[in-house]
Amino acid sequence: MARTRDCIAGSFGRPSRWCSGRVSGTLVASARATLRRALKRSPERPAIAHGVRAAIVTALPIIAGDLWSIPAMSWVSLGGFQASLMDSGGPLRRRAMAIGATALAGAVSCGTGTVVGVSPQIALPVVFVWAFVSSASRAYPTYMAPVGTIALVAFLIGVARPGSPLDAISHAALYLAGGAAALLVAVAWPQRADAPRSGDTALDDDQTSPGQTKLLAVLLPHLRASSPLSRHALRLAIATTAAQAIVFALHITRGYWLTFTVVIILQPVVSATFERAAARVVGTVLGGVIAAAIGAIVHRPLAAAAFIVPLAVLTFAVRPIGYAYFTLFLTPLFVLVAESSSGDWHLAELRILNTLLGGALALLSAAILWPQPENGGRRL
Repeated sequence: MARTRDCIAGSFGRPSRWCSGRVSGTLVASARATLRRALKRSPERPAIAHGVRAAIVTALPIIAGDLWSIPAMSWVSLGGFQASLMDSGGPLRRRAMAIGATALAGAVSCGTGTVVGVSPQIALPVVFVWAFVSSASRAYPTYMAPVGTIALVAFLIGVARPGSPLDAISHAALYLAGGAAALLVAVAWPQRADAPRSGDTALDDDQTSPGQTKLLAVLLPHLRASSPLSRHALRLAIATTAAQAIVFALHITRGYWLTFTVVIILQPVVSATFERAAARVVGTVLGGVIAAAIGAIVHRPLAAAAFIVPLAVLTFAVRPIGYAYFTLFLTPLFVLVAESSSGDWHLAELRILNTLLGGALALLSAAILWPQPENGGRRL
């Protein structure tokens, strides 16, 4: 009891050394536990076939763009890459629907982002609305829930590459072509038995009830101030808009790495936000080292494609194993894909910095924007 009083008051109103040591030890233990959970490996087997399919639709447009001198082919690669994220197992019809929806939503998003990105005054309100709606789409059938996040990332990349309405149409068409290629590859090369992976409840047919077939019928019950989904959508919209405002104000190069780091890290549950942040930071820093090493020897898109193929295979192959391992290979892959049109391969350090800033902003948002535990999460 005396030590407890010391911890509360301490000598002359200051915390005692015993209390400080105890608090520090608790924080260190909590950080270690969070890091262990973030780096925990799943018993799932590597998805090699998924990695090969993703490599085909990600690398071939880069190669074609270099051979035909069409830098904009990077949008085809981006569309194929993002659509491949939805090719994660299950019945062929469901996979096709998820990939097709991603291609359409991403094309509309990147085109819209290109148009509004020319003016911060127009872009920021649209960023807020786009982020809110994208997050609210989590209420839709579980196998379609990631479409909103992927589309939001495509929108933020479009904002970072502003242009005329004609440019927007071109970006959207090229992105859609990449998504269509991913769909064709998925149909032509079906997964083994077209069955969900073990433990992947998000692909269970029983997850979708008949009442979930209409978007408004799904969303309306969640559009209440007391709804955890609505609160998270508002939290994400505020955080993403703040991140984009920082990018505009400071003229941050490749600022979309900062903004979509916020999008990916910020989760509805506080504990999940910490674990996702730890996994992403560790994976990005180590992946940034790989990207920096590749950047030292890559000087043109065709050479980059030689690295994109194995990186794409590894990125998607280890995705079932753990998010940190997925991010480890995703970082150099995305640097090569995103910068194939500009030819600037020496941006790994910038990606690491933007990731750290985005992670800090996501954690701050989780701490100050309705930090109450949700769905079993812990209180900050």
